[in-house]
Amino acid sequence: MNSARVVLLTFVLSLTVVAQNAIPFINLPLVPVSAKPAGTEFILTVNGAGFVSGSIVNWNGKALATTFVSGIQLTATVPASDITRPGTASITVASPGVTSSNPVFFPVRRPSEVFKVQQSSFAQPAGAVVVADFNGDGNQDFANLDVGSIGISLGNGDGTFQIDSFVLPTFNCDGGGLVAGDFNGDGIVDLASLCGTTTAVALGNGDGTFQNTLQTTTTTSNSTFVLGDFNQDGKMDLVLGGAGDNNIGTITVLLGKGDGTFEAPQYIAVNRSDQWGVKFVTTADINRDGHLDLAVISHDSAGSPELFLMLGKGDGSFQLLPRLGPAEYTLALGDFNGDGKLDLAIPFGNKVFISLGHGDGTFGTPTGYKTVGSGFSGIELGDFDGDGIVDIAVSTNNYPGDSVISLLRGAGGGAFMTGVGFQSNLYVGDYLAAGDFNNDGKLDLLLGTSADFGGVNVFLQGSQ
Repeated sequence: MNSARVVLLTFVLSLTVVAQNAIPFINLPLVPVSAKPAGTEFILTVNGAGFVSGSIVNWNGKALATTFVSGIQLTATVPASDITRPGTASITVASPGVTSSNPVFFPVRRPSEVFKVQQSSFAQPAGAVVVADFNGDGNQDFANLDVGSIGISLGNGDGTFQIDSFVLPTFNCDGGGLVAGDFNGDGIVDLASLCGTTTAVALGNGDGTFQNTLQTTTTTSNSTFVLGDFNQDGKMDLVLGGAGDNNIGTITVLLGKGDGTFEAPQYIAVNRSDQWGVKFVTTADINRDGHLDLAVISHDSAGSPELFLMLGKGDGSFQLLPRLGPAEYTLALGDFNGDGKLDLAIPFGNKVFISLGHGDGTFGTPTGYKTVGSGFSGIELGDFDGDGIVDIAVSTNNYPGDSVISLLRGAGGGAFMTGVGFQSNLYVGDYLAAGDFNNDGKLDLLLGTSADFGGVNVFLQGSQ
């Protein structure tokens, strides 16, 4: 073999070695969305982005027999032995050489016609909340962002928590955001917090404690963010939403280096705003091209929130589409009619509006379903009543008395029933998160308030 061919072969082999898979991402919901205990073996369909032929669907960390369908779909066989009793499984996707996907909950439970809750409260200062298993014991924990610190509250598996079992100092700021993910690829849950121009990543130790934060500064003042592998290099990234120069609504892209730090920020203007800029951002593969896209709520110059879509190009950049319509402060992406295309759930006024997706970044005419209360601040999707259909839970602040959680049960085909309300004792419930906190297979809800009002409510599903 001559020297030129040796050099060429060496170069090709080096490219093969450094080639990196994207971090997988799971769209909501799973298909089916839940199962009954003591059932038979079934096929679980997982839709999302970044899947490769070696991707594996995991059930509570255990690999399932997985079939690669495409870069946006996997199927896996769930044996009957995994659903013998009630419980909630954490579903993730793992690809060779990269950290696992975002976890999605899969309830194993019997359906119930009536959704009952048992409310417990923790009187503590609280801002944004996020649910994850921080110490690897199989119980869901939560973290909350307070002024000057992040409190880690480890779950006992029975609906109670070790409140502030670990407190991590961070920036002294009222408000901001909090997300959980693996930023250094070690398989341990980390935390990222946001306040104004500062983003801080705290690497987890795997035992419910965290290392001191690694901070990144931007020229934008931000109040919302979302994580994902937006340039598909196998490293976790962040997209921040806020206001840039002259109060222009701006998306800031932070591409991860794989160690909890980021490359230089990239700024993308969304719209002119003389008020608050971008107030909400979420991600999923909306147009089914294998790249993560963004749904963004940004204010116009009159202070009215509007919805924009930004289609991802797979390299960390995005194509901004024209204004889609009015919005408020939150939204959710999910397949509500089971056609494999993501739909929009947009709380607005005193209704949640459902716009069925066409799978190309466009959506149909919205249909509204009435909630209890108005002034929306949080939204969660899941099969809360165990009937195999996706439901929607929203938190509302404009209600006589304190905040209320409104549950809209899915009726099938993308339709929903009128909301049923569950009263909170929090004056302002700004942050909503779901998880099975007592391991009974029923999804529970956690409601946190802004730091000004203090408190966390846990809504456990009661026995029927």
